[in-house]
Amino acid sequence: MAADPHRDAETNETETAIDSSTDARANPTSRRRFLSATAAGSAAAIAGCAELAGGEDTLRVSVWSGNYADRFEEGLVTQYEDEHALEIDVHRGWDDILTDIQNAPEDEPPFDVTVAEGNFYYYGRQDDLFEPIREENVPNADGIIDYYAEMRGTEYGLPVDGAPCTIIHR
Repeated sequence: MAADPHRDAETNETETAIDSSTDARANPTSRRRFLSATAAGSAAAIAGCAELAGGEDTLRVSVWSGNYADRFEEGLVTQYEDEHALEIDVHRGWDDILTDIQNAPEDEPPFDVTVAEGNFYYYGRQDDLFEPIREENVPNADGIIDYYAEMRGTEYGLPVDGAPCTIIHR
């Protein structure tokens, strides 16, 4: 979700255990609005990636399978390809993402850009699988919501979206 000029992210009426002083908003976020924001966040993440293709006509992007990949392809790929005259080759995956990187020759990585949540990021960093982010290639990196950027350093990955995770007890 985009941050306002004061870098405050849009939230719903739920207070979190992390910060109960967060202002509640009048309109809760709908699922459709959340998925649209996820696509927008993903667009922000790959905005500077055209240079990663290194003169190639294809940018290889690894994303989570299922609805995430569907929304990524529907809400981002065509627009990005049109704006940058570059084809995006989307690789859908889960458990195989890190394995694909580990098994690839060092000078031929399987993806130019990949997703990585907490565990994937941790294990990928432990195995030295990620290259440092060149922020000069990400012109909108300063638009990242501070809270996300402060959760872990941004040297090896930039946050693109957040997801509400809940334990449901009956």
